Amino acid sequence: QYEKYHPVQTAQERKMQLMHLLGVLMVIVMTARGLLLTLFRGRFLFLPQQFVLGALAGITLARLLPSLLSGPSCSCRFCIFSWELLSKPHWCCCAEFEAFKEQLIFVLTAGKKNCLTQRLYDGPRTLPHIAETVISRLTELSKGASCS
Repeated sequence: QYEKYHPVQTAQERKMQLMHLLGVLMVIVMTARGLLLTLFRGRFLFLPQQFVLGALAGITLARLLPSLLSGPSCSCRFCIFSWELLSKPHWCCCAEFEAFKEQLIFVLTAGKKNCLTQRLYDGPRTLPHIAETVISRLTELSKGASCS
């Protein structure tokens, strides 16, 4: 269902989903910042404050910026910027993590154009597999193997 509402078929759609991912990362980073400020400064107010600021910045990146750039905006269903987050938070977070891994693989393969493409897209989509594949390929290339 997530892919239905967050398409990545065209370059423009992929850019919009990248902005969506940046919005999610903004929420995560600002929440982590709030947690650290709360722990080190001893004031609980920092956590909700930073979460709200991160959520506003994330929504701006994910929903408003694509509209302003005249791109296709996603309908934001089954993600952390949708109402489904209230009823199925675990599912929404898992869907966002899968979208993150898809974007990571796309970037590592230079848009599905280099020698990592087949290895990464044919294997399991786990972070250990992605890291092992990239490291092993870089090791092969450093020893003189060609990129085919």
